[in-house]
Amino acid sequence: MGPPQSGRQGARYAKAGAARPVTAMLTKTLLLLGALGLPLLGWGQKIATRDALTDLTFLDRAVREAHPANYAPEAYRVDLGPVLARVQALTADSLSAVEFRLLLAEALYRVGCVHTGIRKNPLAPKAAPRYFPLQLLTLNGRLYVGADSVHQLAGAEVQTLNGVPAATLVATLHQYWASDGGGPARGEAAFNRLSASVISLYFGYPATYALTTNKQSVRVPAAPQLPPPLAPPPLAGVVLRARDNSLRLQEGAAVLRVRSFARADAAFFDQALRYVREQQVPALVIDLRGNGGGNRAAAVALARHLVDTAFSYAFVQPRQLHPFRYANATGKLYLGLAALRYTVGDAWRGRRSPLGRTYTYRYRPHAQPYRGRLFVLTDGFTASSSTMLTAWLRRHSRATFVGTAAGGGYNGNNGGTFPVLTLPRSRVEITFPAYRLVLDAASAQRTGLVPDVVPPRSINDVLQQRDVDLDAVLALLRTPAR
Repeated sequence: MGPPQSGRQGARYAKAGAARPVTAMLTKTLLLLGALGLPLLGWGQKIATRDALTDLTFLDRAVREAHPANYAPEAYRVDLGPVLARVQALTADSLSAVEFRLLLAEALYRVGCVHTGIRKNPLAPKAAPRYFPLQLLTLNGRLYVGADSVHQLAGAEVQTLNGVPAATLVATLHQYWASDGGGPARGEAAFNRLSASVISLYFGYPATYALTTNKQSVRVPAAPQLPPPLAPPPLAGVVLRARDNSLRLQEGAAVLRVRSFARADAAFFDQALRYVREQQVPALVIDLRGNGGGNRAAAVALARHLVDTAFSYAFVQPRQLHPFRYANATGKLYLGLAALRYTVGDAWRGRRSPLGRTYTYRYRPHAQPYRGRLFVLTDGFTASSSTMLTAWLRRHSRATFVGTAAGGGYNGNNGGTFPVLTLPRSRVEITFPAYRLVLDAASAQRTGLVPDVVPPRSINDVLQQRDVDLDAVLALLRTPAR
């Protein structure tokens, strides 16, 4: 069920029996706000329905025949059939840019890959639209108002917005961003950071919003700018810092916050772990919340300090997939460069396997790995190389995982190189990974790692920015290790 539609746009969805439009997923290389593309929707532009069907049919073929989500089709098959059926059922001759953008995004959501998304949209308007002026938060299946100094509604539970029940909004909006292998992990986390953006898009950027809560009902005018996000509380006890990563001491534990992985971070991790060993800190917390990935070598460098046994990963060129035939000129260049890297530079790592040409990378633990109690914090943003780290630590260490489910896949993800394809009619460009990265070949779990401990949290915890995940770790440290 989508938002209330009016005029011809609502009639189209009603006639087609549309379930609900789903917007864009996030991609690896774009900031969350940019990936949502707020100026991606042209107000007056249209696309012929037949052209929209041509584009989505092309995308469906590309997903089935070239996307590494289908690297093992006997176990997992992605296709866009339901989206195509909805377009085929439309009776109107054309779609607005908004409608087409939502259909495209639903298709991308179905792929279930954090690294697949819109790179360029020629239908983008010149000017940015107006926005919903409040932050909303989802928690335990309910919808709440976040910070609000104007109407004093912070913490109020939303009942309806523009006539749409809160339960419908929650069920729908969690699907605005894809997690590896499907599931709501990344969508929940992204919504709570970008709710004003996605709500504006969902309702088509109206001038006002009718908001009903358990406290009161108000009409809220749209604003020219997005509401500012909650400012994170300052970190205390920091002893080392590099870029946005840091090491701090708290209640007898060392907390290594890793917001992203860059090549230079390997030296920082060496320094941080050396400090922890020299200070004989009995517990170490690796905070991967908000970490969407980055440099794999840096993730490997950190893992070597933490694992007990050797670990590995592999890149697979799925033999039944053919990304070159769908890539545009830029995409073909990326594929060519990747081929040089793997078939020439890393040729000695390659072996034939039932899935295709496989390149395996093996690593040993550090000469002095950390031996204290180890905890890892995750959330829906934990993806890509950060979930590589979670998979290695799950298999090769005694770490306890705390937080919420990761958005990146446990047994692997799609990456290696990121060619681009161009839809033939709209000329929308889509980033399309070419390889399957395998972390645990014996596991069938494509969704993200589910922590051992998922602490309960209330809306007051969120509004007051209590770190319930770290609090849970500190509570565990007060109990003797088994």
